[in-house]
Amino acid sequence: MADRPILHRPASRLAPILALALTLAACSSACPSAPPPASAAQPLPSAVVAASDPASASPSDAVSDVSPTPAPIDACALIKPAEAAKLAGLKLQDPVPEGDPPTRCVWTAPPTGETAQVEIGVGDGAQKAFEIDKITLQHAFTAVSGIGDEAWAEDDAIFFRKGDAWVSITLVRLNDPAQNAPNLVELARIVVKRF
Repeated sequence: MADRPILHRPASRLAPILALALTLAACSSACPSAPPPASAAQPLPSAVVAASDPASASPSDAVSDVSPTPAPIDACALIKPAEAAKLAGLKLQDPVPEGDPPTRCVWTAPPTGETAQVEIGVGDGAQKAFEIDKITLQHAFTAVSGIGDEAWAEDDAIFFRKGDAWVSITLVRLNDPAQNAPNLVELARIVVKRF
């Protein structure tokens, strides 16, 4: 019976396997164990649940310094029809609101009579109109005391601020603007008390 040849494995193939076996044997008692993998049965820490599930957050977790949005101001409710007619010196048609709620309201004279228009604006539009007239167009303005936090009058218009809210009241008439100034200031003093 012939001898079978002995197969030899190269040492280069056995070296990595031997090194791994020795490392595992040496580390089995001295190395810290790795944490077991998370399973579906293990609950997540409460901090992780609160961060990932908005429904589980309590009201105290919410940001508390957010202030509520103030109710919008209805421009048409700030001037009564009789007050608009008094400023214009003419009978005016029903107000035409713009916006929802209206941030601008316009009363006009009937088309068959004299020209007249009273307009009130509230909010950003009123502030922008003031800035355009004063800064861009450089209209002449006069400071008016006792109306809100600040008030400014120009020919046939008055602008005032109460808190963060700006209001503009303008008049269109074909007369001397100096005749209309006292009535504009009087109406602004009435309007500022309504909000």
